[in-house]
Amino acid sequence: MYARFGLTLVVNHACNLRCSYCYTGEKRRRPMPLSIGRKAIDRALQSIIRTGTLELSFFGGEPLVEAELILELVSYARAEAAQHDSELALSMTTNGTLDSPAAWDVMTLPEMQLAISHDGLPEVHDRNRVTSDGLPSSHKVEATIRRLVDEGRDFRTIMVVRPDNVEQFPAGLGYLYAQGVRRFDPSLDLWAIWKRNDGERL
Repeated sequence: MYARFGLTLVVNHACNLRCSYCYTGEKRRRPMPLSIGRKAIDRALQSIIRTGTLELSFFGGEPLVEAELILELVSYARAEAAQHDSELALSMTTNGTLDSPAAWDVMTLPEMQLAISHDGLPEVHDRNRVTSDGLPSSHKVEATIRRLVDEGRDFRTIMVVRPDNVEQFPAGLGYLYAQGVRRFDPSLDLWAIWKRNDGERL
């Protein structure tokens, strides 16, 4: 039995973006059945001691494609964790482009540790993070960031760092800081080909 147990639910393989460096494979609509999510939560809770913590993460694709499903699963997890005398911690990384009422409800859940993906300067972000129609996405993500900042919502920003953007990384940090971002999580693109001089520039 564990004091803390991490469970990641892949709620769908679908995504509204086509990021050049995405590692999650083919984008197809295949939502997780609610019953499967509930069973996974039950099994996870059985793996922790009472008064333990279930760390429940949502992943995709883009998880907010299934915002309504996430809300149902969170409601179920809250009720079951309370019956088990356990704590519930939530986390999710989103591309930040979906702003439906349900998506916003997920992003502002009180237990949610939220991460928004944005690569810094708009031209750097839009070089790799485009919609399924090939259109830029930075303006949509920045609208979400501004709304979160205006509402005082805590979040962190994941910035993918690659050989082709490493020199723009400091300017990207400054750009997002000016938008109100205060927590940064640089993430090296380990699928890219890094040469020795790339590492020196980094």
